[in-house]
Amino acid sequence: MWELYDNLIKNIQEDIKIEDLVIGTEFAMVISDCGAGISRVLNDKRFPFENKIKPNMKLKDLAKSIKSWNFVEASLGLAAINAFYNSNQPRENLVLEKIKHPFVSIIDQDDRVAVVDAVLENKENVQKSYDADFFNRKMEDGDYIITAFEYLVDEYDSIYLGGNLIINKHIMKIAGDSKGKKSVLCDISTPLYLDFKKVGIDEIGGFIIDDINKCFDLVKISAPYQDIKKTGSMFKII
Repeated sequence: MWELYDNLIKNIQEDIKIEDLVIGTEFAMVISDCGAGISRVLNDKRFPFENKIKPNMKLKDLAKSIKSWNFVEASLGLAAINAFYNSNQPRENLVLEKIKHPFVSIIDQDDRVAVVDAVLENKENVQKSYDADFFNRKMEDGDYIITAFEYLVDEYDSIYLGGNLIINKHIMKIAGDSKGKKSVLCDISTPLYLDFKKVGIDEIGGFIIDDINKCFDLVKISAPYQDIKKTGSMFKII
């Protein structure tokens, strides 16, 4: 399972340093000297932090926190990973296209869709416009528990995955169950990383921050997604 995580980490250069970081109630954010990254926060923190967080530490060392079973720490690790992969600096062999909405811009409206552990903007409107069912660890009214997904996956045309699956370590299991279906991993927490295709994910999209200082201030005061999204843009890999 760890191969995907280890590859995400090992590509980060050793000389990149952390400039600042913050953990809010909804998001974590990391600023490095190569760019900034953001992730949603999963507020499961049964175990203490495994990684000693210190000023001016290597971005690569903080990124290792993605493997933590303290999900607050893992959320911070994903933000560190996104500070590398979702920076504004161009990367070789990576072509991006700006999209307006991580779900609407990618999912075919005629498809029956399973949405797995994804925090969607305008969930109610998506439910009205799409034949979509939601699978979550923490269920809302009308949702399936996430463990039902492997038994019901054959009923769907497309599978929409959220970046929370990277934090809670379900990504490999859900991607494996989704093979043979059109699968999408695209939200504010997702690294723009081509190797997700190697585990069977067809479409990959993530968030690039344009106004780093404003985004950082908003995360610090636990501003909602509607405000955070205005500080950057969503892109998909093409």
